[in-house]
Amino acid sequence: MQAAFYSIVKYVSIGKSNDSRCVNIGVVLEALDNGGIRKLYRFTDNFNGASKLEPRLEPDAVRRMAEASLRQLAWELERPELTLTEILENYCAGRIQLTELQLTIANDLEAKLQDLYRIFVAQ
Repeated sequence: MQAAFYSIVKYVSIGKSNDSRCVNIGVVLEALDNGGIRKLYRFTDNFNGASKLEPRLEPDAVRRMAEASLRQLAWELERPELTLTEILENYCAGRIQLTELQLTIANDLEAKLQDLYRIFVAQ
């Protein structure tokens, strides 16, 4: 068993009266692994929920915008010198937001990532 931290990736829409609505679109997981830091992530490829938050935009435009932001986030996650804490402190991608880190326990990091995805994202 090992301690790990995770963050939920959200698509956030801010309405006219500054009220925000969101939908979960991914999960990021980080743990110490063999003396280094290991980061895993999984993002949805279904942006129907995000599109419903943006009725004035075409669904394809919402998908393209979200995918571009997720590519940027994935690039940052692939950088071995950055911890998830550092990414969260510096990440700014408009409608894509990350929650504060939460602690979890895992026997298998890949299985834990899939469990978190199923709980928080899968539709």
